[in-house]
Amino acid sequence: MTSPLLLCISLLLLWQVSQALAQAQPHVYLGRLICERHQIVSLQAVPGEAGRYLLNFKKFKFTMVAVSTDSGVVRLEDPLSGAIWVQLNSKSMLMDSRRSLRIVDECQHPTQKAMAEAMKTTPDQPLIEVDTSTR
Repeated sequence: MTSPLLLCISLLLLWQVSQALAQAQPHVYLGRLICERHQIVSLQAVPGEAGRYLLNFKKFKFTMVAVSTDSGVVRLEDPLSGAIWVQLNSKSMLMDSRRSLRIVDECQHPTQKAMAEAMKTTPDQPLIEVDTSTR
């Protein structure tokens, strides 16, 4: 049988870990990002509000909030408009979740552009190593 003290300590540790995870902010590439067809997206952090960002694209202005993901992909959402910003290693895209459309794609911060170039010249690494010496 579990002692009440051990249960309390376990719950306290679980709470502390959940608080630390909630405060962890994703690394969001900020500034002017060049997208497909030479379109521009501007993404800036909201001063004094961790996890909130202002995204401008053409006439659209979105207030984005960081959303945690299991995959590690950076995801920002504007709950009022349904806009979603997805940031991968090599590109970002703006989507309209209500209409299931990509608004703009192939947006790249200079770091993402360098990553995309490196991915072109670096061979894929296998996910599972197979030992062929015993065959």
